[in-house]
Order: sequence, then structure tokens, then C-alpha cells
Amino acid sequence: MLKKLFKTKYVPYDSKYIELNAEDERNIRTITDDIKSYIARSDKASDINYHTRDAHAKGYCALKAKFEILDDIPAEYAQGLYAKSGIHDAVIRLSNGSSRVFADRKLGFA
Repeated sequence: MLKKLFKTKYVPYDSKYIELNAEDERNIRTITDDIKSYIARSDKASDINYHTRDAHAKGYCALKAKFEILDDIPAEYAQGLYAKSGIHDAVIRLSNGSSRVFADRKLGFA
């Protein structure tokens, strides 16, 4: 029923979407400065002796992987990185969503 109500609409890849204007540059600078500011004080926020990311601060593991882009995917998906089939390297970082590092109480650590 939902498919009848909402027709899927794909936005074709266009390189113009990766070109930044002056407002984009200002917004990026503001966001970057905010992130740098948080990272500079993150050690105190988490009461630890090192700085962390501003989100997903505590990583649990990293996986090294490969993924394959098939050559028969539908045209609406074969855009950008996915336009050319092949095997690609990937690194996957598993973490929680917290901006602070907390003890692993469920694992028995203090």
C-alpha cells in the first residue's frame, strides 16, 4: 500500500552537488571550529587523559573488510562510487553513540 502512496524518487548523481559555495564554506568552518573546541576539552568532559572524537567517542573495535559493487545493480543505484563495479577496501569502526567515554559497567569494569 505504501508503494502506491509514495513513489520512490531517485536523485541522479551530479558533480555540481560536490561544489561548495561561499555559504557552504562558512558553515563548514563554523562546524569544524565547534568540533575542534569540543575535542580540545573532551579529556576533561570524560575525565580521561586523552582527547576523543565529538561523537561516538568510545570505539570498541575496527574491522578491515572488502566490499563488492556488482555490475548488475539497478541504474538508479549505480551512481558516484557505485557507478563502477569492483572490489573495494573498507574499515568499519564499531562504537556507541555517546560523546563521552564511560566505564563498561556491564562488562564488569569500574
